[in-house]
Amino acid sequence: MQLKDLFWEWRDFHSYVPGGLNSIGRKRKRFAEHLAKKKRESEHKRKMKKDKKKDKKKKANEEKKNID
Repeated sequence: MQLKDLFWEWRDFHSYVPGGLNSIGRKRKRFAEHLAKKKRESEHKRKMKKDKKKDKKKKANEEKKNID
């Protein structure tokens, strides 16, 4: 069996399987969206952590000024 025959057999198999060839593209797209969402969430989390740290420093400085 030649390589091109294998390819056509694989293609025919995928076209008859539920989802077909398009499912590969859909899965890739969904995975890309998943990664983008994960990245967005981690950036948000990091920003919130940074803001929390800034607020803590600001509060400490204000308390220090009040003591003086």
